Amino acid sequence: MGPIDSATAGEGPTAASAQNSAVVAPRLTPEGLQALDAKAAANVAAKVYPGAVYMVTLRGKTAYAGSVGVSNIERGTAMRQGSIFRLASMSKPITAVAIMILVDEGKVRLDDPVARYVPELAHMKVGRYVVGTSTAVLPAASLPITLRDILTHSSGIERDPDVTKAIVTTLEQRDNLAARIVDYAAFPLAWEPGSKFS
Repeated sequence: MGPIDSATAGEGPTAASAQNSAVVAPRLTPEGLQALDAKAAANVAAKVYPGAVYMVTLRGKTAYAGSVGVSNIERGTAMRQGSIFRLASMSKPITAVAIMILVDEGKVRLDDPVARYVPELAHMKVGRYVVGTSTAVLPAASLPITLRDILTHSSGIERDPDVTKAIVTTLEQRDNLAARIVDYAAFPLAWEPGSKFS
């Protein structure tokens, strides 16, 4: 069953006794924890990931923790409970919640054009970026990018390697997002807004 075994819960309460029944708390079993360790080790052996740190909590307290594999492939450094991970894109869930609060308050709508808030994204082109050519020859996007498109990764703003190479030096010289958006807007969208997810 996995690390948390709820087999002691039985068949569950009948309709007549439901209001008087107590919830049986889950418990950890040695077999379940061994299965967790074995699965993490198997994933490392299969190169699904080089290493992992994992934890099981019960009632808000750490009940079990483990680590497996390496945190640095080149050095062979063993993964530890205190290993530091680089987490990317963690601003996305925070931003999404903030936008949805604004939607709930009626201050923005999901189908608002992003250009209402970021004018540089008003006249986007669509097509493959080719190094050394002008984006002026590309067709204009037939639809505006909306807040919904941004939140669902369907805006068409997709960075291919050529764009990344072309823009990285410039972006390193910009110290804030407002300055960088001008550079982002200079490159075409990879697809029509709302037509694809990435």
